[in-house]
Amino acid sequence: MNEPVTCVIGGGPAGLTSALTLSNQGSKVVLVERTGRLGGKPATFCCKADDVCRWCGVCHVNRMIDTVTKNLHIELCLDSEVAQLQSNDHGFNIQIRSRDGVNREVACDYLVWAGGYQLFDASLKPAYGYGRYPNVVTSIELDQMLLEKDLPIRHSDNRSPRSFAFIQCTGSRDIRLGADYCSQVCCASSVRLANLLKYRCRECDVSIFRMDVQSPNRPFDLLLSELDISIKFIDALPGEVLPLSNGNLLLNYPNASTSTTESLEVEMVVLAIGIRPQIIPQIILETLNLKTTGSGFLNSVSDSSRVAVAGTATGPMSIANTMIHARSAVNLMWARTHGVRL
Repeated sequence: MNEPVTCVIGGGPAGLTSALTLSNQGSKVVLVERTGRLGGKPATFCCKADDVCRWCGVCHVNRMIDTVTKNLHIELCLDSEVAQLQSNDHGFNIQIRSRDGVNREVACDYLVWAGGYQLFDASLKPAYGYGRYPNVVTSIELDQMLLEKDLPIRHSDNRSPRSFAFIQCTGSRDIRLGADYCSQVCCASSVRLANLLKYRCRECDVSIFRMDVQSPNRPFDLLLSELDISIKFIDALPGEVLPLSNGNLLLNYPNASTSTTESLEVEMVVLAIGIRPQIIPQIILETLNLKTTGSGFLNSVSDSSRVAVAGTATGPMSIANTMIHARSAVNLMWARTHGVRL
Protein backbone atom coordinates (compact mmCIF):
# COMPACT_ATOMS: atom_id res chain seq x y z
CA MET A 1 0.00 0.00 0.00
CA ASN A 2 1.37 3.42 -0.94
CA GLU A 3 2.30 5.79 1.84
CA PRO A 4 -0.49 8.39 2.27
CA VAL A 5 0.45 12.00 1.61
CA THR A 6 -0.92 14.96 3.54
CA CYS A 7 -0.42 18.57 2.58
CA VAL A 8 -0.33 20.93 5.56
CA ILE A 9 -0.87 24.60 4.71
CA GLY A 10 0.77 26.84 7.31
CA GLY A 11 3.94 26.42 9.33
CA GLY A 12 2.85 27.96 12.65
CA PRO A 13 2.06 26.04 15.86
CA ALA A 14 -1.03 24.37 14.33
CA GLY A 15 0.79 23.36 11.16
CA LEU A 16 3.82 22.04 13.04
CA THR A 17 1.63 20.04 15.44
CA SER A 18 -0.41 18.62 12.54
CA ALA A 19 2.70 17.67 10.57
CA LEU A 20 4.29 15.85 13.50
CA THR A 21 1.06 14.05 14.42
CA LEU A 22 0.53 12.82 10.88
CA SER A 23 4.17 11.88 10.38
CA ASN A 24 4.13 9.78 13.54
CA GLN A 25 1.11 7.93 12.16
CA GLY A 26 2.89 7.07 8.91
CA SER A 27 1.79 9.76 6.49
CA LYS A 28 4.27 11.64 4.37
CA VAL A 29 3.76 15.36 4.93
CA VAL A 30 4.33 18.28 2.58
CA LEU A 31 4.30 21.44 4.70
CA VAL A 32 3.73 24.70 2.82
CA GLU A 33 4.69 27.96 4.53
CA ARG A 34 4.47 31.32 2.77
CA THR A 35 7.32 32.90 4.76
CA GLY A 36 10.93 31.81 4.88
CA ARG A 37 10.76 30.33 8.37
CA LEU A 38 8.70 27.99 10.51
CA GLY A 39 6.89 28.83 13.73
CA GLY A 40 4.48 31.52 12.60
CA LYS A 41 4.22 34.68 14.69
CA PRO A 42 5.27 32.98 17.96
CA ALA A 43 8.70 32.28 16.46
CA THR A 44 9.41 36.02 16.87
CA PHE A 45 8.23 36.15 20.50
CA CYS A 46 10.44 36.18 23.57
CA CYS A 47 10.41 33.69 26.42
CA LYS A 48 8.38 35.18 29.29
CA ALA A 49 10.11 33.27 32.09
CA ASP A 50 11.55 35.08 35.08
CA ASP A 51 12.92 32.81 37.79
CA VAL A 52 10.32 30.24 36.74
CA CYS A 53 8.48 29.28 33.56
CA ARG A 54 5.41 31.43 32.89
CA TRP A 55 3.74 29.00 30.47
CA CYS A 56 3.79 31.28 27.42
CA GLY A 57 4.34 28.33 25.06
CA VAL A 58 7.16 29.83 22.98
CA CYS A 59 9.58 27.05 23.95
CA HIS A 60 7.11 24.44 22.62
CA VAL A 61 7.13 26.14 19.23
CA ASN A 62 10.94 26.27 19.13
CA ARG A 63 11.18 22.58 19.96
CA MET A 64 8.66 21.67 17.26
CA ILE A 65 10.59 23.71 14.68
CA ASP A 66 13.73 21.72 15.47
CA THR A 67 11.88 18.38 15.38
CA VAL A 68 10.06 19.12 12.12
CA THR A 69 13.23 20.33 10.42
CA LYS A 70 14.98 17.04 11.22
CA ASN A 71 12.03 14.80 10.31
CA LEU A 72 12.75 12.92 7.07
CA HIS A 73 9.04 12.27 6.49
CA ILE A 74 8.20 15.99 6.39
CA GLU A 75 9.05 17.94 3.25
CA LEU A 76 9.30 21.68 3.78
CA CYS A 77 8.18 24.18 1.14
CA LEU A 78 9.18 27.56 2.56
CA ASP A 79 8.62 30.90 0.83
CA SER A 80 5.78 29.11 -0.97
CA GLU A 81 2.01 29.25 -1.31
CA VAL A 82 -0.86 27.39 -2.91
CA ALA A 83 -1.33 28.73 -6.45
CA GLN A 84 -4.01 26.26 -7.55
CA LEU A 85 -6.07 23.64 -5.79
CA GLN A 86 -8.31 20.95 -7.25
CA SER A 87 -10.14 18.11 -5.55
CA ASN A 88 -10.65 14.62 -6.95
CA ASP A 89 -12.01 11.27 -5.78
CA HIS A 90 -8.75 10.41 -4.00
CA GLY A 91 -7.76 13.75 -2.53
CA PHE A 92 -6.30 16.90 -4.00
CA ASN A 93 -3.97 18.15 -6.72
CA ILE A 94 -2.07 21.19 -5.54
CA GLN A 95 0.14 23.59 -7.45
CA ILE A 96 2.70 25.12 -5.11
CA ARG A 97 4.45 28.29 -6.21
CA SER A 98 7.67 29.38 -4.55
CA ARG A 99 8.76 32.97 -4.16
CA ASP A 100 11.26 32.61 -6.99
CA GLY A 101 8.40 31.72 -9.37
CA VAL A 102 9.02 27.97 -9.62
CA ASN A 103 5.85 25.84 -9.64
CA ARG A 104 5.50 22.21 -8.62
CA GLU A 105 2.57 19.81 -8.55
CA VAL A 106 1.71 17.75 -5.48
CA ALA A 107 -0.93 15.02 -5.28
CA CYS A 108 -2.09 14.41 -1.73
CA ASP A 109 -4.67 12.23 0.01
CA TYR A 110 -5.43 14.68 2.81
CA LEU A 111 -5.15 18.40 3.46
CA VAL A 112 -4.81 20.33 6.71
CA TRP A 113 -5.57 24.04 6.62
CA ALA A 114 -3.53 25.74 9.36
CA GLY A 115 -3.36 29.22 7.89
CA GLY A 116 -3.40 31.01 11.22
CA TYR A 117 -4.62 34.55 11.75
CA GLN A 118 -3.77 38.16 11.05
CA LEU A 119 -3.27 40.94 13.58
CA PHE A 120 -5.48 43.96 14.10
CA ASP A 121 -4.13 47.10 12.45
CA ALA A 122 -3.62 49.40 15.44
CA SER A 123 -3.79 52.51 13.25
CA LEU A 124 -7.53 51.85 12.96
CA LYS A 125 -7.75 53.16 16.55
CA PRO A 126 -6.49 56.68 15.74
CA ALA A 127 -7.17 58.03 19.23
CA TYR A 128 -4.26 55.91 20.48
CA GLY A 129 -1.79 57.43 18.03
CA TYR A 130 -0.17 54.29 16.61
CA GLY A 131 1.84 55.17 13.50
CA ARG A 132 1.84 58.88 14.48
CA TYR A 133 3.48 58.87 17.91
CA PRO A 134 6.84 57.03 17.86
CA ASN A 135 6.58 55.72 21.41
CA VAL A 136 3.26 53.97 20.90
CA VAL A 137 3.98 50.33 20.00
CA THR A 138 1.96 47.14 19.73
CA SER A 139 2.24 44.20 22.10
CA ILE A 140 3.76 42.18 19.24
CA GLU A 141 6.45 44.80 18.68
CA LEU A 142 7.28 44.89 22.39
CA ASP A 143 7.48 41.09 22.42
CA GLN A 144 9.98 41.21 19.55
CA MET A 145 12.00 43.96 21.24
CA LEU A 146 12.32 41.87 24.40
CA LEU A 147 13.55 38.94 22.33
CA GLU A 148 16.43 41.06 21.03
CA LYS A 149 17.26 43.19 24.10
CA ASP A 150 16.75 43.17 27.87
CA LEU A 151 14.60 46.29 27.61
CA PRO A 152 12.83 48.00 24.70
CA ILE A 153 14.19 51.17 23.11
CA ARG A 154 12.08 54.25 22.46
CA HIS A 155 12.01 55.26 18.81
CA SER A 156 12.04 58.95 19.69
CA ASP A 157 15.35 59.08 21.58
CA ASN A 158 16.88 55.56 21.51
CA ARG A 159 16.75 55.08 25.28
CA SER A 160 15.01 52.52 27.46
CA PRO A 161 11.75 53.80 28.97
CA ARG A 162 11.09 53.52 32.68
CA SER A 163 7.29 53.73 32.60
CA PHE A 164 4.83 51.74 30.51
CA ALA A 165 1.08 51.63 29.99
CA PHE A 166 -0.61 48.65 28.34
CA ILE A 167 -4.01 49.25 26.74
CA GLN A 168 -6.03 46.06 26.45
CA CYS A 169 -8.68 45.10 23.89
CA THR A 170 -7.21 47.16 21.04
CA GLY A 171 -9.23 45.77 18.17
CA SER A 172 -11.10 43.20 20.28
CA ARG A 173 -14.55 43.30 21.88
CA ASP A 174 -15.35 46.30 19.70
CA ILE A 175 -18.41 45.95 17.49
CA ARG A 176 -17.57 49.21 15.70
CA LEU A 177 -14.39 47.60 14.39
CA GLY A 178 -16.13 44.38 13.38
CA ALA A 179 -14.69 42.35 16.24
CA ASP A 180 -17.26 41.80 18.97
CA TYR A 181 -15.33 38.78 20.27
CA CYS A 182 -12.51 38.39 22.79
CA SER A 183 -9.10 37.59 21.27
CA GLN A 184 -8.40 35.23 24.21
CA VAL A 185 -4.62 35.73 24.38
CA CYS A 186 -4.20 39.48 24.95
CA CYS A 187 -4.67 39.49 28.74
CA ALA A 188 -2.19 36.69 29.33
CA SER A 189 0.31 38.13 26.86
CA SER A 190 0.22 41.62 28.38
CA VAL A 191 0.47 40.36 31.96
CA ARG A 192 3.42 38.13 31.10
CA LEU A 193 5.15 40.98 29.23
CA ALA A 194 4.48 43.35 32.14
CA ASN A 195 5.91 40.81 34.57
CA LEU A 196 9.00 40.39 32.38
CA LEU A 197 9.53 44.17 32.28
CA LYS A 198 9.36 44.34 36.08
CA TYR A 199 11.70 41.35 36.38
CA ARG A 200 14.29 42.98 34.14
CA CYS A 201 13.76 46.49 35.47
CA ARG A 202 12.64 46.59 39.12
CA GLU A 203 12.35 50.39 39.14
CA CYS A 204 10.09 50.53 36.07
CA ASP A 205 6.47 51.57 36.55
CA VAL A 206 3.98 49.42 34.66
CA SER A 207 0.22 49.99 34.36
CA ILE A 208 -2.39 47.91 32.55
CA PHE A 209 -5.64 49.51 31.38
CA ARG A 210 -8.31 46.83 31.04
CA MET A 211 -12.00 46.03 30.82
CA ASP A 212 -11.47 42.84 32.85
CA VAL A 213 -9.11 39.86 32.77
CA GLN A 214 -9.64 36.68 30.77
CA SER A 215 -7.76 33.89 32.55
CA PRO A 216 -6.57 30.96 30.40
CA ASN A 217 -5.32 28.63 33.15
CA ARG A 218 -4.34 28.14 36.79
CA PRO A 219 -0.64 29.13 36.35
CA PHE A 220 -1.78 32.46 34.91
CA ASP A 221 -4.09 33.02 37.92
CA LEU A 222 -1.12 32.49 40.23
CA LEU A 223 1.00 34.96 38.26
CA LEU A 224 -1.81 37.50 38.32
CA SER A 225 -2.10 37.27 42.11
CA GLU A 226 1.65 37.87 42.45
CA LEU A 227 1.51 40.98 40.26
CA ASP A 228 -1.16 42.81 42.23
CA ILE A 229 1.53 44.45 44.37
CA SER A 230 3.95 45.38 41.56
CA ILE A 231 1.78 46.37 38.60
CA LYS A 232 -1.04 48.90 38.61
CA PHE A 233 -4.28 47.59 37.10
CA ILE A 234 -6.72 50.30 36.00
CA ASP A 235 -10.27 49.18 35.27
CA ALA A 236 -10.87 51.59 32.39
CA LEU A 237 -9.75 52.15 28.81
CA PRO A 238 -8.23 55.52 27.86
CA GLY A 239 -10.28 57.73 25.61
CA GLU A 240 -7.13 59.07 23.96
CA VAL A 241 -3.35 59.16 24.04
CA LEU A 242 -1.67 62.53 23.59
CA PRO A 243 1.99 63.28 22.78
CA LEU A 244 4.06 65.51 25.05
CA SER A 245 7.02 67.66 24.11
CA ASN A 246 9.46 65.36 25.94
CA GLY A 247 8.36 62.35 23.87
CA ASN A 248 6.24 60.97 26.69
CA LEU A 249 2.57 60.18 26.33
CA LEU A 250 -0.46 61.34 28.30
CA LEU A 251 -3.38 58.96 28.74
CA ASN A 252 -6.76 60.37 29.69
CA TYR A 253 -9.18 57.86 31.15
CA PRO A 254 -12.48 57.83 33.08
CA ASN A 255 -12.64 57.08 36.77
CA ALA A 256 -16.02 55.42 37.24
CA SER A 257 -15.98 55.74 41.04
CA THR A 258 -15.54 59.54 40.96
CA SER A 259 -17.14 60.29 37.57
CA THR A 260 -14.06 62.29 36.65
CA THR A 261 -11.34 62.07 34.00
CA GLU A 262 -7.85 61.24 35.21
CA SER A 263 -4.48 61.31 33.44
CA LEU A 264 -1.32 59.22 33.46
CA GLU A 265 2.02 60.17 31.88
CA VAL A 266 4.25 57.34 30.66
CA GLU A 267 7.29 56.92 28.45
CA MET A 268 5.87 54.10 26.29
CA VAL A 269 2.35 52.93 25.45
CA VAL A 270 1.77 49.29 24.46
CA LEU A 271 -1.39 48.42 22.52
CA ALA A 272 -2.56 44.84 23.08
CA ILE A 273 -3.78 44.19 19.56
CA GLY A 274 -6.33 41.50 18.82
CA ILE A 275 -6.58 38.53 16.48
CA ARG A 276 -8.36 38.82 13.13
CA PRO A 277 -9.29 36.06 10.66
CA GLN A 278 -7.12 35.49 7.63
CA ILE A 279 -8.55 36.37 4.24
CA ILE A 280 -8.86 33.10 2.29
CA PRO A 281 -9.57 33.05 -1.48
CA GLN A 282 -13.10 31.95 -2.29
CA ILE A 283 -11.87 29.22 -4.62
CA ILE A 284 -10.05 27.55 -1.72
CA LEU A 285 -13.09 27.79 0.53
CA GLU A 286 -15.25 26.19 -2.14
CA THR A 287 -12.77 23.46 -3.08
CA LEU A 288 -12.26 22.43 0.55
CA ASN A 289 -15.94 22.85 1.48
CA LEU A 290 -15.03 25.31 4.23
CA LYS A 291 -17.55 27.62 5.86
CA THR A 292 -16.92 30.77 7.86
CA THR A 293 -18.49 31.89 11.11
CA GLY A 294 -20.12 35.25 11.71
CA SER A 295 -16.77 36.61 12.89
CA GLY A 296 -15.03 35.49 9.71
CA PHE A 297 -13.08 32.55 11.14
CA LEU A 298 -13.43 29.06 9.69
CA ASN A 299 -15.72 26.38 11.05
CA SER A 300 -13.69 23.70 12.78
CA VAL A 301 -15.11 20.82 10.73
CA SER A 302 -15.10 20.61 6.94
CA ASP A 303 -17.78 18.78 4.99
CA SER A 304 -14.94 16.79 3.44
CA SER A 305 -13.61 13.82 5.42
CA ARG A 306 -10.17 14.43 3.89
CA VAL A 307 -9.82 18.00 5.21
CA ALA A 308 -8.96 19.27 8.67
CA VAL A 309 -8.96 22.89 9.85
CA ALA A 310 -6.49 23.45 12.66
CA GLY A 311 -5.68 26.13 15.20
CA THR A 312 -6.34 29.84 15.08
CA ALA A 313 -7.80 29.65 11.58
CA THR A 314 -10.95 28.68 13.52
CA GLY A 315 -10.72 31.45 16.13
CA PRO A 316 -8.47 33.04 18.75
CA MET A 317 -6.57 30.68 21.06
CA SER A 318 -3.29 30.38 22.93
CA ILE A 319 -0.25 28.48 21.68
CA ALA A 320 -1.03 25.55 23.99
CA ASN A 321 -4.67 25.44 22.94
CA THR A 322 -3.67 25.75 19.29
CA MET A 323 -1.54 22.62 19.62
CA ILE A 324 -4.36 20.75 21.36
CA HIS A 325 -6.86 21.86 18.72
CA ALA A 326 -4.57 20.82 15.87
CA ARG A 327 -4.08 17.32 17.28
CA SER A 328 -7.82 16.94 17.77
CA ALA A 329 -8.60 18.19 14.25
CA VAL A 330 -6.15 15.76 12.67
CA ASN A 331 -7.43 12.95 14.88
CA LEU A 332 -10.97 13.60 13.72
CA MET A 333 -9.97 13.66 10.06
CA TRP A 334 -8.09 10.38 10.44
CA ALA A 335 -10.95 8.76 12.31
CA ARG A 336 -13.43 9.77 9.60
CA THR A 337 -11.38 8.02 6.93
CA HIS A 338 -9.68 5.18 8.85
CA GLY A 339 -12.06 4.46 11.67
CA VAL A 340 -9.27 4.87 14.23
CA ARG A 341 -7.80 7.78 16.13
CA LEU A 342 -4.13 8.74 16.11
